Amino acid sequence: MKSPHLQPLLGSLFVAFLVLFSAYNLQQRAIEDHNIQAQSIMEKRLSEAAAALSQSMNLRLNLTNSLAAFVTTNRNFTQQEFDRFASMLQNDLKGVRSLQLAPDGVVAYLTNLNNNRNALGHDLFADENRRPQVEESVRKRSYIIAGPINLIQGGQAIIARRPLFFVKDGEPTDSFWGFATVLVDITPLLADANFASLEQDFTLGIRGKDGLGAKGDVFYGTPSIFENPLAIVDVILPDARWQLAAMEKPHPLPKEILLSKWYWVIVVLSAIILAGVSYSIINQPRVLRGQIHRATESLRTTLNSIGDAVIATDTSGGITIINPIAEKLTGWNSIDAIGKPLTDVFQIINAKTREQAINPVNTVFEDGEIVDLANHTVLIAKGGTEYQISDSAAPIWDDNNDMTGVVLVFRDVSEDYAIREKLHESEERQRELLNNTTSVIYIKDKDGQYQFINQKFEKLFKISNDVIVGKTDHDLFPSEKADIFYANDQRALASDTPIEFEEIVPHDDGNHTYISVKFPLRHVSGKVYAICGISTDITARKKAEDQLKIAKNEAEAANKAKSTFLASMSHDLRTPLNAIIGFSGMMQAKTFGSLGDIHYEQYADDIHSSGSLLISLINDVLDLSKIEAGKYELAEETLDVFSLIQASIRQLKNMADTNNHTLSFNAPSDIPALLGDERAMIQMLNNLLSNAIKFTPDRGEIGIGAKVDQSNRIVISISDNGIGMSDEGIARAMKPFEQADETHSRRHEGTGLGLHLCTNLMKLFGGTLDIESGVEIGTTVTLRFPPERTIRPL
Repeated sequence: MKSPHLQPLLGSLFVAFLVLFSAYNLQQRAIEDHNIQAQSIMEKRLSEAAAALSQSMNLRLNLTNSLAAFVTTNRNFTQQEFDRFASMLQNDLKGVRSLQLAPDGVVAYLTNLNNNRNALGHDLFADENRRPQVEESVRKRSYIIAGPINLIQGGQAIIARRPLFFVKDGEPTDSFWGFATVLVDITPLLADANFASLEQDFTLGIRGKDGLGAKGDVFYGTPSIFENPLAIVDVILPDARWQLAAMEKPHPLPKEILLSKWYWVIVVLSAIILAGVSYSIINQPRVLRGQIHRATESLRTTLNSIGDAVIATDTSGGITIINPIAEKLTGWNSIDAIGKPLTDVFQIINAKTREQAINPVNTVFEDGEIVDLANHTVLIAKGGTEYQISDSAAPIWDDNNDMTGVVLVFRDVSEDYAIREKLHESEERQRELLNNTTSVIYIKDKDGQYQFINQKFEKLFKISNDVIVGKTDHDLFPSEKADIFYANDQRALASDTPIEFEEIVPHDDGNHTYISVKFPLRHVSGKVYAICGISTDITARKKAEDQLKIAKNEAEAANKAKSTFLASMSHDLRTPLNAIIGFSGMMQAKTFGSLGDIHYEQYADDIHSSGSLLISLINDVLDLSKIEAGKYELAEETLDVFSLIQASIRQLKNMADTNNHTLSFNAPSDIPALLGDERAMIQMLNNLLSNAIKFTPDRGEIGIGAKVDQSNRIVISISDNGIGMSDEGIARAMKPFEQADETHSRRHEGTGLGLHLCTNLMKLFGGTLDIESGVEIGTTVTLRFPPERTIRPL
């Protein structure tokens, strides 16, 4: 015989297994999410370190370019001149062990002599270890990075060499002069890249000795790091690269409960508890069946004393018990009824269709469950009398859980039915109105206990109207929220008019924002008996407003960061450009004597011109960044408009002559003065005039006009008969870093900042910049200054 405890035991074991299996899957997902997040953070920090390492190394390698410029401008330099120049270059850069010049490959000049004396006179071509690289550098005319390697003067360093080539007198082509070299210690580079902070969390390694990237040896850390790194990024160098890799160091278990050592303790305890509860639940029906049997026997002795009609049947549907109330309603006495089929005694029809209704006892026998009569059920008594009834039929079980019959309980509800039908019709109309709205509707008594909720409320908070009656907000929501709702209810109860509140309501997916209109409900006498609330979810609208604010703040922050970056970078770029312009200016002025070949003079002119153009473009970028950051201030003074325009024409006349353009200037010599910033005015005039020259084909006509209009405004216009622009081109040209036609942006010099910068400068002046243009017709740009800036002589 099967043990009665086997089924609950197996059930409890299954529940325990299910808990453990679910807990394992949950932890695995948590570990996977944790690892993905950790790797993302590591890759970001590693990329930042690689960028910092690249920037730090490139800053030191660029010293060889400065040495090259030094040799270029002064081929007959002295040891004293080299020492002064090279010491100045490496003065503020930590980790530069030495700067060297090696004419014909022999180290003849170097800094930090005391620490690098053994390198003096070192012939690179005679050194078996150095010769392959230096010969390849000369052959390819390429920059080479060696190391870290052991130095002949002791210690280790990274060596970067740049071969120099010059044209000698009487020779048609240039030839090898020697090397410009910088020796760099690795330790300061790692400090700049914040390796100390990184190595608290990760094990790091760098490979790519001699700049060979993945093919180069590991020169920092251990090679095993590269066997299975969690992340690896490139460090970009001139004509070379390194690779930076990282592995995560072991860490103590995270604080999250899913990953902690206590997780499985909690899981196992939970599994044991749930298994015990499951055993009790599964075993409970066996106990209850005995109780039901005793209750059934007791029921037989009390049936005659209850107020409802009761009929019991056996498994065949024959009547076994009928109490007096059932005898009265059916018209059958117990002697005649017992043993009769229930369908003979209990005849029911549908009150509206007059068709025979389904006997509930048959349904119970089929399904083994309690069945209620459908609404509108009518019982036809033996004498023909009809009664509107409500009833229910339930199965009778024995100790073996076998169905032994059915008990049918019913009563006469004819009077109640008539009243209920009228009320039902009224309630249905009201319910349709309340349930077919998107708002949450509810009624509470004066103590805050719910009396009614509509279907929207039921659906959102997963509670039926029947269950919620008598409950308060403290039964549904957190205490702090419920306190707020109650306070709002009390304010509405004390008011004679509806009051609107904005309330935060917790949902399964987080907090939602509602607009709640609350008002008191009154009896005919005017006495308040309840409060009604109509709440509408406005979460989507609030989120859209918040997202719009966030997007606006992010856009402003991004624009500020961009402007700060441009300002910083523009300052950094001006330093080497000033050196280029200064050295090329010295070459133009022949400060140290004749340059020799006339080509050198042309080259010096080109260098100086290109440097001046580039620093002009950088000034545009810097000025634009200042304007956008709100830090550009006009240096107000009285300006001679006529002279300023003539000065701009003189500055750009060579550019116009190169393109065979005709420049004309039309303005009265007594045009009034202008209150403004001279540098900004020249900048705008030069930008607009240079644009007209660049975008006008050869032998074009360019005109500049100035006048005072009827509103006492000074108006300056620059016109050309060049390529012109479409409306879309004008809109594109007004944006920063763009030109009207991308094909022209590649053909002509410039950043595309000119018109955008001029527009912003005119805004600072309080004026406007207007453009009239047509494709293949030409362009006219007009500057209109406010009348208060016009200064007329007394």
